[in-house]
Amino acid sequence: NLLMYFDLSAFNNRNGDFHTIDDVLTKIRATFDRYITKQKDKALPEYLMTIEAYIENHPELLEYTISNVSTNDLRYSGIRGLNAAVFSRTKKDRTRTITVVFRGTASGEWYDNGQELGGIEVGDNKESLQQKEALRYFEDTYKKLKIRKKDTLNLTGHSKGGTKIQYIMMMSLYADDINM
Repeated sequence: NLLMYFDLSAFNNRNGDFHTIDDVLTKIRATFDRYITKQKDKALPEYLMTIEAYIENHPELLEYTISNVSTNDLRYSGIRGLNAAVFSRTKKDRTRTITVVFRGTASGEWYDNGQELGGIEVGDNKESLQQKEALRYFEDTYKKLKIRKKDTLNLTGHSKGGTKIQYIMMMSLYADDINM
């Protein structure tokens, strides 16, 4: 989840190029000062140290590829844009482990938090815009990646990302395919 706090927009596979977590971390390390300046997040150094410590014990994670970065897709990124990505790995038996990750509250999402917590109606429903967008992103991703029953499908998210997952689990046509 911590990787989601870095700007991942450069790593989407829009041109058919796939980037591994190893590629992502290499670029982050090489341009770390720019990340700090651009994102103005003082916690990023600690996040990177935590990620690297975890990977030291789980080096197989470096092989995962990143795709479907929502901040690159105008359907999901607006003034209160959704921040999600997919990390996946194909095993020797051709099955995949696919993890859909949702970031915690991003800039511009605090109003949406109020809608969720206060039960403010949005149109005819009590769902917030971000809950609806998370569901649409997940279902679009499910179809785009042609996820099969034999694949392992995980969802994870930090804080607000967790509320998006709860909503997906209640509302998605594909909720039964999610690994619990």
